Amino acid sequence: MRRIIIYWVVLFGFFANATNLVAEERWEAAAAAYQEGDWQAALDQYLALQQAGYASAALDYNIGNCYYKIGGYLGKSILYYERALLQDPAFEDASFNLAMAQRQTVDQIEQIPEIYLVALLHSIREKLSADAWAWCALLLFAMTLLALLLFRYGNSRKLRKFAFAMMLVFLLLSIISGAFGLTAKEALLSDDAAVVTVPVSSVKSSPSATGNNLFVLHEGTKVEVLEDLGNWMRIELSDGRQGWIQKQEAEII
Repeated sequence: MRRIIIYWVVLFGFFANATNLVAEERWEAAAAAYQEGDWQAALDQYLALQQAGYASAALDYNIGNCYYKIGGYLGKSILYYERALLQDPAFEDASFNLAMAQRQTVDQIEQIPEIYLVALLHSIREKLSADAWAWCALLLFAMTLLALLLFRYGNSRKLRKFAFAMMLVFLLLSIISGAFGLTAKEALLSDDAAVVTVPVSSVKSSPSATGNNLFVLHEGTKVEVLEDLGNWMRIELSDGRQGWIQKQEAEII
């Protein structure tokens, strides 16, 4: 029985190493093709990695770059830049390229301004990824425990008072970091935002081809998904307008 277990462990390790080797080869081939200006070959390699189950902000960023370089895929490039930033909000290159691509979209929609405090909290949360906030929360909680020990075993009243104050500060910061991490994780797993990936999309008053045309959206426009019904989804723009579009005309970020 022990030999069988060892055999399967070795076999699993062999296949894992082989899979990693193939992934590294694809990544290197994609990077080489990109440097040579063969955007389509690089895109094929990156998409193959994605289809094999690999996911990262860097992969989405590179896919977005390939679509942008090929031309004619503005919506796709914006989609993948958004996906990269969803995984790593502090990814400056992705943020820069996204802004550059968005300036080329037809629909320049005004955004309803957020409440100052809400906007401030969002900007702080986007400084780090969900995993980074989780690690911050754990580190701060560990510091809380250390402060608790110092409070319990401190050899002077002044030291214990300082330790108690620091314990409260670290605990509060730990809770805040955990909340940022949870909300960032929820945003990563949610499917409430999409990007129009077709040249023109007619927004309907109802989930039907016979519905009235309310307005038209163009490739690259980001929308919020409010409802999913069959082949249709109800969307809302940043200026508050709502309507229905067909699912195949937009992709979830």
